[in-house]
Amino acid sequence: MPQFPYRDAALRKGVSVAGKRQLGLFGENVKRLKTESVEDGALIKALNSSTACVSWSDDDRQWVRKRVLHTQRPALLAEILGWLLSVELDVPVPDGAVTGEGEDLSWLSEVLPYAQHWMPARYKYVQNLDDLGRMLALDAIIFNPDRHERNILVTTSSSDLELRVWSIDLGESLLGQPRRLAAAGLTLPELEVVPEQLPLPLIRDGATAAAGAAELITKSLLKSFVDEACHIVGERRSEELLGALWHRTRHAQRLVAEYLRKLETAQ
Repeated sequence: MPQFPYRDAALRKGVSVAGKRQLGLFGENVKRLKTESVEDGALIKALNSSTACVSWSDDDRQWVRKRVLHTQRPALLAEILGWLLSVELDVPVPDGAVTGEGEDLSWLSEVLPYAQHWMPARYKYVQNLDDLGRMLALDAIIFNPDRHERNILVTTSSSDLELRVWSIDLGESLLGQPRRLAAAGLTLPELEVVPEQLPLPLIRDGATAAAGAAELITKSLLKSFVDEACHIVGERRSEELLGALWHRTRHAQRLVAEYLRKLETAQ
């Protein structure tokens, strides 16, 4: 069954691929939608107990909306900064945007039509397994402990035998908690829940490529991402966050290699 109900117009239009965007050094990489242009629909109850809803923007696009009132500012900061890093590292993510102010400030993640969750028995039909590796590499770098099967979406193209994976839900990563990310140093999250039957030998190249790309990110570009995300949510510890994240990206290949070994042991 699809994850959410979809309107015909949204299905005809398709969904934007965030990974095709070019990010700049001077902020404003995250789209801002006017509050009056976004209309809320039904509530969604997530596994992590945060409340989201389905919303539509006036250009007939459908979004999953997470308000700061329900998810808190650290989670929104993690979603925004995680999205920027995903785009930079070619991790497939739905298009993202922000809307609202104050307690109505919200992260918007575009709905993927007829998306399902990770299906271990069908991994052989996934066309972008390298991207699954990139997804897990990012988890290692940003200390994301929340990569379970429901946070890997799978969509079909013209055939049920041609699948693509997508990353969602980075709100539990330490990107939203500068002090904890700094304290984590070069440690990795505990693997409390691991998606079943990850084809680790087939995704290693993608993970390694993402780690190499992370080590090549310039400090000025990383600072622009951190500053933009912190400005949106009103986080003042941008320098502490930048320092911690910069340290981890400089050692991304080490972190990712250790993370893959942990995944192998867990499976």
